[in-house]
This record gives sequence, structure tokens and C-alpha cells, in this order.
Amino acid sequence: MTIDQLLQDLEILPHAGRVQKMIELGRRSKSDPEIEALLNEMAQGEWYQRFLALYSCFGSANAAQVLATLTHSSRILRGLALRLLPLVCNQIQLQQVLENAPPALRLPLLWNLSKHGHYACIDRFVERLSPDDPQFCQIVCFTSEGIMRRLASLFQHRARLQDWSRLARFHPQLVIEMLVQWSKDGKQEEQIIVQHLNTLLPRLILVQPEQCLQLLTTLVQFISLDKFKLQPLVNRFPFEITELILAQKQQIVLDWWRFIPRLSDQQILALCTKQKYMRDNASVWFPLLSLEKRLFIYNNGRELLRNTYSKKLPHAVIAALPTAQRSEEGRKHFLSTQQERRIDLKYAVFLPWDEVQSAIEPYLHNSDSGRRSEAFFAQIGAVLYHRSQFSAILELLLQRRTEHDGVRRGILFALMGLPVAFWQEEHLAYLEQIIRHGLNDLGLSEETLRAIIKLLLRLLPSHFDWSAQQLIVVLRERGFLTPTPYTENDFMSHKVPKLQIEPALSARLLDFILPTLQAWIEQEKETELLDVITYLFPRGPLPEKVAHLLMTLLKQVQSIEISKRVLRMLAHYEPQQLATLLPALLQDDASWITQPIVSAYLLRSRQELLTPYLTSQAYSGRFSTGRKQVLPLLVQSATCLTTNQQVRFASALLEQIQASGQDSRSIVQAIKCLAFLPANPSADLLRLAQQQNPIIRTTALFTLGRLDSSDGIIPELLAALQDSRARIAIVVLRPLLLRLPPSQALTYLRMVPQQRVTVAKEKARLIGDLASEDAYQELLSLEQQELHHDVRIALLSTLWKYPQYAQTWAIMERVIQDQDVEMALEAVPPTRLWNSANLHQRIEATGLTAYQHSLRLSTLLLQHPNKRIRFSIFHRHISNYRRLEGTDSNRDLLLALAQMAEMGEKEERQNATKFLFRLCSSQDSDLISQVFRSRLSRFDILQEMVSSLDACLKGLNFLSIIRGVLDVLATSPFTTLLRLQLAISHLPADELILFLCDLAASNELHADALIKACHHFDRDLGRFDLPILERLENIFASSEDERLRRLALALLLEQVQRTNRWSAANLYRLRRYRTDTSLMVATAAQFTFTEVEMK
Repeated sequence: MTIDQLLQDLEILPHAGRVQKMIELGRRSKSDPEIEALLNEMAQGEWYQRFLALYSCFGSANAAQVLATLTHSSRILRGLALRLLPLVCNQIQLQQVLENAPPALRLPLLWNLSKHGHYACIDRFVERLSPDDPQFCQIVCFTSEGIMRRLASLFQHRARLQDWSRLARFHPQLVIEMLVQWSKDGKQEEQIIVQHLNTLLPRLILVQPEQCLQLLTTLVQFISLDKFKLQPLVNRFPFEITELILAQKQQIVLDWWRFIPRLSDQQILALCTKQKYMRDNASVWFPLLSLEKRLFIYNNGRELLRNTYSKKLPHAVIAALPTAQRSEEGRKHFLSTQQERRIDLKYAVFLPWDEVQSAIEPYLHNSDSGRRSEAFFAQIGAVLYHRSQFSAILELLLQRRTEHDGVRRGILFALMGLPVAFWQEEHLAYLEQIIRHGLNDLGLSEETLRAIIKLLLRLLPSHFDWSAQQLIVVLRERGFLTPTPYTENDFMSHKVPKLQIEPALSARLLDFILPTLQAWIEQEKETELLDVITYLFPRGPLPEKVAHLLMTLLKQVQSIEISKRVLRMLAHYEPQQLATLLPALLQDDASWITQPIVSAYLLRSRQELLTPYLTSQAYSGRFSTGRKQVLPLLVQSATCLTTNQQVRFASALLEQIQASGQDSRSIVQAIKCLAFLPANPSADLLRLAQQQNPIIRTTALFTLGRLDSSDGIIPELLAALQDSRARIAIVVLRPLLLRLPPSQALTYLRMVPQQRVTVAKEKARLIGDLASEDAYQELLSLEQQELHHDVRIALLSTLWKYPQYAQTWAIMERVIQDQDVEMALEAVPPTRLWNSANLHQRIEATGLTAYQHSLRLSTLLLQHPNKRIRFSIFHRHISNYRRLEGTDSNRDLLLALAQMAEMGEKEERQNATKFLFRLCSSQDSDLISQVFRSRLSRFDILQEMVSSLDACLKGLNFLSIIRGVLDVLATSPFTTLLRLQLAISHLPADELILFLCDLAASNELHADALIKACHHFDRDLGRFDLPILERLENIFASSEDERLRRLALALLLEQVQRTNRWSAANLYRLRRYRTDTSLMVATAAQFTFTEVEMK
């Protein structure tokens, strides 16, 4: 057998058959020298022969051929060789490949090796890998756990979030241990730890749920619980996470309904007491509880279930109560809405039947159709609790046959909401007449028709014969509308019950409606026919009768859209039938090839049938008039086409491109298709890239970058950089150069001219992207040259990709002082630098970390002549700045900020103050105190500073600063209000007691101060638990000073607001305050009303 004979035999097979043939030849080559020689010859041939020969390696396990292909210029061949590598090579060969692989191939190669379990090979490679390798953190994730544990420290300080995600895929247990250790060290920002855990948790919990719970339990000792996304954990461990939530003070946002039913009644009640967001969602989770739990929550926490704004129980909560409580609450709420003159008929649903009728009757005859529809909806809804009245209600509905279409739609939707079990045989006659009245209505809307169809489909499982007959009537008279999951009427808060038809019922229903569907083909109701089939058989497979219907439709349909839809359905559900049908369709009518879905199917599955259509032809048939030349277009790589097919198609494309009068869109599409033909030489595109026609030239240049192989492309693009094509050529050149080894790419880049600004800018960026020592030195060489302003800007931006070099920081410290604002702003570190790996990186030549160098830049920028940009670094990266404890060793930045806070103009002073407080540490108490001391005579500035300090300093770590500022403010008798703000927000309970008592003793707790203190009690005491608040109240309540007793009353109100209820103890203390000897205390207490008093 010769190569030509083999290729000729393969021409008549689809691609899958060709691959199977080559694999079989590969197996036979092990024992047949002639076939082995044939395959070796093909491996040296043109592209398609190499492609087929490489597939034979799945059978022959020819490792030498696979290894040789790894260096081929074709990306497609290299990708196939990568798939084969772990299957055919031994450990020594795999190790050599891994050691010599270029950076672009490393990760795909490692993925393949790890999937096949070659961890020993990966470990040996990683042990010799330099930690300074740019891909270090990506690569070490593939190692075995033992190696990874040794490298954990390096990984932890260098990895980005996506590297952690990859590590969690391979070593979830190790990731959990590292996160725990990370948080305990206290060397990482809380925000970073939270971000990592929230990203990794969904993956980790799938494999290590118990360890994830333990991790969270550890982290909440250092980090507030509300920072974490708890939903994955709480779904798995509802009891444990609930206890964590109850032990915290923060408000947590969760999908409560997912786990609340699994909790104990005491836990649910405790959550209701503490969690506002849970109370706000009571209408969702309360009906899901068992009857016993519902009664317990209602009896012990009714007030907690009320809506925050309306102060009423939600409808869903009342509906879930037992009969006695439901009727009582319904009556109470309905009367309440009557008194408020905002009558809500939904509450009337819960009343006894006689009361329901009397309440709703006046609105059944209201002139407002919307109000009338609401009344019918409520009346039908009441049947849920008065089932015996169902027949009477249906009889009443028959009397309203002339109702407005909108009202009828509401009635139908309300009927749909009733349980299917309510519908008995005697009710179906009523419903049939109600449906008939709707079908007879000339004004029947699509929404109402859809409601009728939904109702019939809902009843189908329990009353199949009746529902099927009614559906036939509806389909015959009004057609079909696909049911949607939501209502189409005014009751948008209600969802339509999910309509799921069992496959067996769908098949039975099909037998009933098949004659109607066949009639629709003759009536050209193709859209409705396809809608019915799609709804009844959403997942396939299609019954034989349906498939026959679709094929019948396909043979006579004239609509392009309908034909596409039918073909998609057959391709998805019945691919075998489509494979048989399409050749017959094409034989009868060749114009089918003009349909993209047909040509795409042939390209994907039946490549051998494409050959006659790979030239421009005029087709006369159902979808083409025969006047226009048509060529099928490709939307994906045509690797599955033979060389003859690709060359034939390329010739047709070139003819179309060069044809006179061809429109630009067709030319562009044809040129793009040339890139999908890997067996076709690139010379065609290179010639097009030199043409004078700008459309052809530009598109061809862009398309050069999409070719499978870059052979001969780079020299042509470098030549294009010398003329008007340079702007496009440099863009196309980028991905091609980045695929090359850095040294080779740098050699090409040195040849790029710099006369054109656009080209010079892109050249600088490309050099930076090579990420090598030589590339960095080239950038430093460029920096010394005379450059265009825009080119220098691009160069400075590129230098930030090399923050590990001291020269980069030296350049930036010089540039940031430049008078040119745009140039100075380029020295502001980019956002990508602000991650853990980069910030902790120590620059060997200076001994400073990247973060410390950034602080030096910030200090220099504060001295820039242009005031507008002095705070640019802070504004850009404020969320990433950390406290400067032990970092700003000379305190240069803090001193500069302090000086600006003391001497600067208003806007500059405000910015300096804010960032000073944001960055200071507990060691800077004297510096902050001095800033306040310098402004004691300016009360407007003091007020700004106190507000900023209050917002920026949180936690006990900064008490030394707060105490120092309070001491400074105490030297002025006019700062009582400012001192109150800081003291109440920050001081511990014991110090706060002494502070307030001293104010009262010195008579500084004047009227305004008292009002201010009460206001801050309401706002700033969230850090204290209830026992501490009660202790504060008791101490102040026992004071002889009436002002302190007034503060005690404010503390009582804070406790009531926190628990959202008046306990017996609270009521007792309120009564005591009402009888206080001080009019100030007693008056405030008398005008404090409990829930009972407000009813």
C-alpha cells in the first residue's frame, strides 16, 4: 500500500473513520515492517499526512515520533502530541521533555502528566525548579503532598488567588492547614485571608467538609464571622454554624430557608432574636417548619415574625399556622387594614367562611377590574381552608362568564394555585365551562390562554383523559403557548407551580394530540408544532412518531428559521436519524448546503460529504434561487478535512476574494476561513497581506496571527513594520513572539524600528512581557534613550512588571518627582503589585521590601508641586495599605502626613488626616497627640479630625492613641462633645464609666453633652454584649446624679432595641425610671412606650 492509495481510501470516510483506520494501522505496524515504513514516511510528509501519522501512535506507541512532533511549528500537531505523551513515553523520556519544555507548554504538559499519575516525574522536576521562576506557584501545585509541604512557605508568600484555587484542587487538606497557620501568624491582612477562604471554600468543602468547619472555627477567633460566605458550610453543618452565629453579634446574610427546618426550635428562636435578616425572611422559612416548631416559634416569638415596616405578620406565616391561630390572626390583621383604610383582602382568606363571604362580597362587584380580580383571587384562595365550599365557588364563577379578560386570567391563575387533590370528577364539568367561556371570548389574550394551558397541564397527571381532551380542544381552537414559570397577571409575587410532565404521560398525551399536530403541518403552524414537541420532550429521546413528524416537516418546510430549528432538534436528540436523513436531503435538494447548520454538521460529523460543495456554486432549490454563487463558510478549524479538501476549498475562497464586485463582508469572511485550513500553505495569506486593497490587506494581516503555524509569518510581519501596515503588524506580531523562547523573541524585537510611536510603544510592552533578565536589561537600555513622551509612558508602565529589581524603584523615585503630571503618575505602583507575593518580596540590592519602597514613593509624591496628584497612591491603593508598624522605620511617611495635617490647606489637610489615621500604629500615640495639640484652637478642624479618627481606628490595639487624644482634648473646656464621641466609641466599659462619672462630677456633662451621649449610646455600643450594657445601666441608675440616671435609661432602650422585645425585667426597670424623682428622667421614661401600650 502506498501513501496515495491510503489517502484515496480515507477520502471516502468521515474523520472518525479515518482516525480509527490510522489507529488500526498503528497497531498492525508493530508486526508489519511495510506498514511501519509507510507510517514513518507519512510522518515526514505534508501537514495532513503528519496529522494522520500522529494518530497512528495511539496504536503503535511510537514515542520517537511523538517526541519529534513536540518541536513542530504547528500548534495542532503539538497539542495532539501532548495528549499522546503520557500514553507512549517512559519515565526517562517524560522527564527530559519536562525539563526542556518551553514555558508555554509546561502547564498543559503537567496537567496531562498529573491526570495519568506521573507524580514522581513531576516531583523530580519541581525539586530542581528555581523559586524565582515566574511559573513557580503554578507548577508546584501539581507535585505530591510531601514535596508541596516542603514548599508551602515559599508558595504562601508568592502565590496569587488563582494559584491557591489550583492548589485546592490537588491538595485540599494542605490548603486548609496553610490557611489556619496563615491566620494565626497575624502577618497577613484580614481582607486577604477572607478573600482566599471565600473563594476556596466551595471547592474545599466538597472533599474536606469537617476540616473546613474546623478552619472556620479557628478563624472566627481572629476575624469577624460576617466577613465569610457561610452558605456552603451552613448547608452541610447547620447546627454547628448556627452555634457560631449565635455566639457572634454580627448580622449574617444567608439563604436561611435552606437549613432552618433542620434546627431545633430553641435554635430557631434564638436566631430570630439575634438575626434581623432571618426575621425579614420569615415568610420563606416559616412554612417549611414542622407544625410543632411553627407553634413553638409563634407562641414564644410572635413579635419577632412581624414585618419590620408594616409591623404585621406576613401572609405566608399566617397561612402556615394551625386553624385556630390562623383565623385569629387573619381577623386581627383584616380589621387592622380596615381601620387603616388600606384593606388587604389577602388577610380575609384566613377567616371563617361566613366572614370570608361578607368581607369579599362588596369587592366582587367593584367597578375596578383590578380590585375585582383581587377579590376573586382571595375568594378562591380561601378554598384552601374551606374545601367543602369548592363546588359553590366554581358555580359562582360560572355566573361571571362575561368578566373582563384580566379578571378571568386572575381567576384561572388562582385555580391553578389550588392543590391538585382538590379537583374531583364533579368539579371538572364546572372547569370545562369556565374554559369554554374563555375560548369563546374574542378578546382572549395570550396571557389568559397560557393560564388555561398551564391549568390543564397541572391536572394532567390526576385527570389524564379529561385534561387531554380539553387540551386537544384548546390546541385546535387557539393553538399552543409554552408555559412559563411565572404568572402573567398582576399577582407577580406568586409563582406558578412547577409543571413537570413525566415521560410516560408525555408519550400518552402524544397519542391524543398527534392528529392535531399532523394537521398543523398541513396548516403551516410549524412554530406551534415545534413548541409542543420541545415542551413535551425537553430532554429526549424523541419518540418514533415525533421523529417521523419532524422529518416530514423537514422535507416540505420553506422557512429557513423553522428548518434550522428542526435540524437542531434532530442533531441534539436523534443524531443517528439526522446522519441518515441529511445525505438524502442534499441529494434531493442541494440548496440545503446553504444552511450554516447543515455545513457545520457535515464539517463536524460527515466530512466526506463536503467535497462536492467546497467550490463556489449556484444552487437552485428550496433555499436558494440559483442566481447567487454560494460557498459554505467555516466557523472552526478544518483539521478533519483532507489535504485535497482543504486545497480545493482554499482555491474557492481565493476566487471569491478576488472576484470583482464582491462585498467587503464576504471578503472578510473568506479571508478568515483561510486561517482554518492548516494543510493549506500560508503563502496565500502572505500574498493577500501585500495587496493594495485596504480591506484585503488589513484582514489578511490580522488573520496571519490566527494561523496554526508561524513559519514564514514573523519575517513578513517585521517587513510590514517598515510601511503603513506597521500599526496592524505589531499587534499581530505580539502573540507570535510570545510563543517563542524569550531569547529568540528578543532578537526579533531588537529588529523592530522605533520611528512610529504606536510600534515603539508596543515594542516596549512586548519586551516587558518576555519576563527574562535580558529583556529587563533591554528595557533599561531603552530608558536611557531619547524617547517620545508616549513611548516613555509605555516603558514606565512596563517596568512595573519587574519590581524585584532595585533599578526599577530607583527609576520610579526619580520619575515620581517629574514636573510632568502624566509622567509622575506612571510611577504610582499598579494594582497588580499589591498582592502578598509582591509586597513581601525583598529587594536584595536595597534590603527593603516592595511595600517599603512603595511607602518611599508615597512620601516623595506628597512633595510634588502639583497638589492634585499628591495623594494619588493613597486613593488608588487605600484598601491595600496596612498599618505601618515596623515598616516605615524612619517614619518618613507618617511625619510628612502629620506635617500636612498641621499646615496644609483644607482639602489637603483632610486627606492627610484620613491617611495618617489609617496608617498609624499603636506606637504613634505621641505623633497623633501632637497633631491634635497643634489644632486645639481650631474647633472646626478638631471636629473633622475626631470624626476621621473615630472612623479609622477600631479595636483595643489603638487605645493608647485614643487615650492620648482624650488627654489633649481635655485641656480645652470646649471639647466635651468631641471627647464623648471618642470615649463612647472606643473606651472599655470600666474606663467609660470613670470617664462619664468624671464629666458629671466636673459639671461638664451639660445638656448638649447629655444629648450627644444618648445619641452615641444608640449608635456606638454594639461592641458591648448585653450583660455589659446591663452592668453599665445598673451603675448609672444607682447614681445620685440625675444626668447619669438619664444615661441609664438610654442604656435600657439600647438593650430593648438589641433584643427587639420588652422582657419582664426591662418593664420593671422602665417603671422605676417613670417614678424617678428627676423630672428629666421621669419625662423621658413616661414617653417611652412598650408594644402593649402602642396597641
